[in-house]
Amino acid sequence: MRTMAVWIGVVLMVGGLWSASVISQGLADEPAAPSSASEATGGAAGKEASGSEAAPPVVEGEPAPSSEAGEVQERAVRITIVPDPSAQVIGIYENPNLGGRSQILGVGEYRLCDFNDLASSIYVPTGLVAMLYEHADAGGGYGISVDLLENRFDLSQVGFNDKLSYIRVFNRYANVGTYIWMRNSVQNGQFIWGHWERTRASGTPVNITAVVSPPLPPHSVSVVAQPVSITQVVEPITGSAAPITAADADRILCNAGNILQIRDSANDVACPVELGRVGNIATAEGPISIDSQAELDQVFALPGYVKVVDEINYCGGMMAPSAVGCGGRREGRPRMVVERYFANSEGMVWAHEYGHTKGLEHRTDSSAALMYPSGGREVNATECAAFRSP
Repeated sequence: MRTMAVWIGVVLMVGGLWSASVISQGLADEPAAPSSASEATGGAAGKEASGSEAAPPVVEGEPAPSSEAGEVQERAVRITIVPDPSAQVIGIYENPNLGGRSQILGVGEYRLCDFNDLASSIYVPTGLVAMLYEHADAGGGYGISVDLLENRFDLSQVGFNDKLSYIRVFNRYANVGTYIWMRNSVQNGQFIWGHWERTRASGTPVNITAVVSPPLPPHSVSVVAQPVSITQVVEPITGSAAPITAADADRILCNAGNILQIRDSANDVACPVELGRVGNIATAEGPISIDSQAELDQVFALPGYVKVVDEINYCGGMMAPSAVGCGGRREGRPRMVVERYFANSEGMVWAHEYGHTKGLEHRTDSSAALMYPSGGREVNATECAAFRSP
């Protein structure tokens, strides 16, 4: 497991207290082995869209890469996390009075994974709205809801203590102050849902009372559940291994599913796919530091869909010392290996590499794309179809 980040690349906002810079070096495809039984190689990594892309740079001394249909070359994802103290964020807390364990969230939508039904208080700065939902599914939040414009030091006051599963954070003012969010209210005995209104020259009245909504029904969404088996690679002599628990794996897979399911922008689609762990985490002996093609192939040959190692220094036919994931597809078989990294980034890494195992190539038309070489969150309809495929 890496203990420090490589400080290179462009800083990207990831909707929270942290900023992430994901660095994916262009890798040449692996040269084909000389035997007739060698694996064919193509080019793609992370969350990339199907289709053509510019040929990756050729490593000096190696032949130009070739590609064959249905084959996806292993690629690496590299990430650097840096704090962003200027980000406007909300915070949810495990205990009342903003105490205990916390999660910091920026503007966006979140299905809570390792914080489901745990929040007891919330910090909401002026200018933001936190829409809380009691339950969550692949379509978003449902059940009772409440839109908060202020701190709530005890969520039991609005019936949400240990009941928060989904949260949407957005700015209270839209279109440069042209519109303002008017939160849930009760007028003449009738419940009025929160909504946008034009601001008024005389001043817009503010409802100072948080009102809980009637329960919303679950969403009618056809969700594809993709089973994922996980193998922890163990060094045969020392018994060393990268630490990963069932709880870790479930959190990472939940976050990967969130990236697919939540529509983050106009260029994103809500892709109803859930990645779920199958069985217990298995163990298998093999190299826990991947430094060569032979070691990479040895790990890929182990049982399990996802292999977890301590360090990845080789991927895509060349050294990749800052890689945190490597994935592809050969001869119809998925090939995916990851190392442990920052908790708020592992879901993106796993989703990106999982995309490669589904035959997706890198997409370079948008740096926000999940399949962009450095990783992001957006998927298009073609990519969604691949994620939903058997």
